[in-house]
Amino acid sequence: AELGCCCFCSILYIGNEKFISENPEKVRAFMRAVKKATDFVLADPHQAWKEYVDFKPVMNSQLNWKIFERSYAYFSQDLKNVERDWDKVTKYGQRLGVLSPDFKPNYTNEFLGWGLEPDSA
Repeated sequence: AELGCCCFCSILYIGNEKFISENPEKVRAFMRAVKKATDFVLADPHQAWKEYVDFKPVMNSQLNWKIFERSYAYFSQDLKNVERDWDKVTKYGQRLGVLSPDFKPNYTNEFLGWGLEPDSA
């Protein structure tokens, strides 16, 4: 994609430390909602697309369908991110200059309250 980095398929949800530390149950509830939506997309992608474009008609184009169709196959079923992808995201952000060279990542799977798949190689 001409991004200058190896591809990675993790979706990162970003929250500030204050909110996360003061609202862990809200963060868990948000992640449960994301998991429910992900499960729905993976179980019935055509229906998920139909409901999405019903809600957001401007997105209903052949190109957007192709993007959706080619993307959902890469969704992490358990939403877990792995160290390898976090390292890639951090290094890419540092290379772009949006993260300082001394940035200390604080990624976590702590708020995923269901069984997780083992890390892939």
